Amino acid sequence: MRKLLSMALASIALSATAQERRLDNFVYRFNDSLEYVDRLSIRPDALAGIQLRTDSKRIPGHQVKFFQNNDRFFANTQRLTIIRNTSFAERIVEGKINLFQEFPNEFLVGGSWNRHRYRTYAEQPSLSMRMYYNKGWGDLKRVRYVNLLEDMADSPASLDLLKAYRKKVNTSTLLYASAGASIIGGMVMLLVNGSKTHSDFGKGFGQGSAFNQGSSRMGPSLAPGFILLGAGTGLAVGGFLNQISASRTLEDAIYNYNR
Repeated sequence: MRKLLSMALASIALSATAQERRLDNFVYRFNDSLEYVDRLSIRPDALAGIQLRTDSKRIPGHQVKFFQNNDRFFANTQRLTIIRNTSFAERIVEGKINLFQEFPNEFLVGGSWNRHRYRTYAEQPSLSMRMYYNKGWGDLKRVRYVNLLEDMADSPASLDLLKAYRKKVNTSTLLYASAGASIIGGMVMLLVNGSKTHSDFGKGFGQGSAFNQGSSRMGPSLAPGFILLGAGTGLAVGGFLNQISASRTLEDAIYNYNR
């Protein structure tokens, strides 16, 4: 009797474990149907897109609104892209407002995304900078100040953080624009002064004094171009770091709202 009871308890435990594992994986389609599965993987399809393979079927990626594999949750971003291609973003903040970061398809296909796990956007800057959010099971929205301002209107503290986020984004944009102008200006200056220096260098042969004069001007004439290139690089780095800081401020705003 004791042996039978032990076997029954073991069977119940195994069944509960299997059910828990099963409930970790699901596919939620755009038609609002929800399907729990045991196994889920991402594979390329014949049209250079992606598809989800579950226990016994293949689901075209464009039909999937959300899916969860173990403890990782993804949302389809195809309706927010210009060419309407199937791509997914991973949820990095969960709550009343969910924050998503776009996840490259090459990391999803074949399961390699399991080896590229990061808690936040700021921890893996090599991934896409595109961010999205939603409420509940609602459609994704782009992370924009106007959108968030409306959806966070009932939390003054979150709005303050949101304003700080907007300020950092604007600063980052200004730094990037200044970096681009400096780099372009530096390249133009190097081309112009480099051509002039090369011309003076050629004329110097057979004319000692002229050659020496041109040679002495070679360094200083190129210096402004290199200075502008250096300044542009510094501004670009500053813009990138400020963008990372802005993403953290955005997460703080959403965490505060989700309390």
